[in-house]
Amino acid sequence: MNYYPHHIGDYAKDTAHLTMLEDCAYRRMLDLYYSSERPLPPSQQAIYRLVRAKSNAEKLAVDVILGEFFTESPEGWRNSRADRELARAQEKSDKAKASAGKRWQCERNANASPPAMRTHSEGNAPNNQEPIANNQKPKKEQSTQRSRGSRLPPDWEPSEILKAWAVKERPDLDADTTLARFKNHWIAVPGSKGLKLDWEATFRNWVLGERAGSRQSTPDYSRLVQEPQ
Repeated sequence: MNYYPHHIGDYAKDTAHLTMLEDCAYRRMLDLYYSSERPLPPSQQAIYRLVRAKSNAEKLAVDVILGEFFTESPEGWRNSRADRELARAQEKSDKAKASAGKRWQCERNANASPPAMRTHSEGNAPNNQEPIANNQKPKKEQSTQRSRGSRLPPDWEPSEILKAWAVKERPDLDADTTLARFKNHWIAVPGSKGLKLDWEATFRNWVLGERAGSRQSTPDYSRLVQEPQ
């Protein structure tokens, strides 16, 4: 995890007796614990290396902190407060993912498209006129369409696999808002700029670039891999 709560009052009460070197060692050991989300290694030599304790005084400070604030276990050196914070963060993440999954499912049910209406031209077509199948188009025309891509269908929805991926990657996003913004944006893009070869890849990039709570119409693509045009 990249963040953990630091309660200044609790920390100051428990560490007021530590020297500056011991306090520094403790903070580095906590940073290592939270960033790796697991106990410190069983080997004290390994801990020295990970927290950059090189001198005898620095190594002694690590030993003091291990003896006072950590408990040795088969998995390594454990800190009870850190274990509680990690468990709380995991529980919060699981709830957010479950909530996002429910939103995606509700969105799927709400956006179920009704049967398409026949167009005027289809209703007046002679009975002996057979529609031209897609595979009957000249090969040159089919090749041109594949190379240019296609526009986003108005009734397009991400697949179930893609929805599950979106929930895992961005549990902070609102499913309804994200999908509506994606469709509204790409349906409105004019000309060749609105053509894509792979709309699922385009949606993945949109989800990754979307800012939670933002009202911007287009996500930030600067950190994403290039998608098919």
